[in-house]
Amino acid sequence: MEANAAGQSDKVVVKGTVNLTGSVLRVLAASGNYKPRTNYVIVDNDGTDAVTGKFASVDSSLAFLIPSVTYSAGTGNDVVLTLDRNSTLFSDTAAAAINAPSLARSISSQRTIPCFCRS
Repeated sequence: MEANAAGQSDKVVVKGTVNLTGSVLRVLAASGNYKPRTNYVIVDNDGTDAVTGKFASVDSSLAFLIPSVTYSAGTGNDVVLTLDRNSTLFSDTAAAAINAPSLARSISSQRTIPCFCRS
C-alpha cells in the first residue's frame, strides 16, 4: 500500500464481505513532510458487513513513522492505516560527518517530519 504526506493512499473500495485473515499489509511511504499523525482509509466498505480477521503482519521499513491499523474505523466497517511519528531523532541516525548531527537536530525540531524514503 502506497501512502504520501498529503494523506493520500491506495484504497480498496468494496461492498460486502471483507476478510483480511492471514494477509500482509506492506506500507510504502513516499518522500515528503509528514504530520506527527496521518490517517489513511485503505479499505472503504460501502456495505454493511463488518471486516473480519486482521492482517497477519504490517511490514514497513520506515525509520521515523510507525504504522498501525484500525479495523472498525470510518462508518464502522472500514480499515484505516495510521502513520505516527516515532521518537527516533534525525541526529540518532546521522553519520559522524562534522555537520550531520547539527543538521539532523535542526530537521527534527520542525513541526512536520520530512520522510526520506526509498522508492
